[in-house]
Amino acid sequence: MDSKQGLDLATLTDEALAARADDWDTITWSERQEAATELDRRRYVALTAALDVGDGVHYCVGTDRYAATVVARTPATITIQVDEARNVATWPEQDWRFSRNEDGRRQTFTRRKDGAYLAKGAKSRGEGFLRIGRNQYLDPHF
Repeated sequence: MDSKQGLDLATLTDEALAARADDWDTITWSERQEAATELDRRRYVALTAALDVGDGVHYCVGTDRYAATVVARTPATITIQVDEARNVATWPEQDWRFSRNEDGRRQTFTRRKDGAYLAKGAKSRGEGFLRIGRNQYLDPHF
């Protein structure tokens, strides 16, 4: 819901949302941000709906990201298995190479009302959430 105009963003098409997110003349920064956030949420929901067993993903905990592979899927859950990741750069630089790890730890993510997949039992994104595409990053500042 757009706070100023009482506009329900859920009723807008993706094209209308994209135009609104790029409108620098007639709406405020926060209204543009709300439109961009809703558009991002829709794209995320569509992409995660297309995920299948064998697809690469990563899960985030705090500022770290861990590469994984989808190993099971239901309409409400995605189960992943953590991949083997090897940094070929000199720390703290990061350039990761991935391979499947059949013995890797498994973790299940459940779909929430907003379409996001959070770690089973998590109450917030900080406890683990799923993203599309294999990626790894270990924050060198901790």
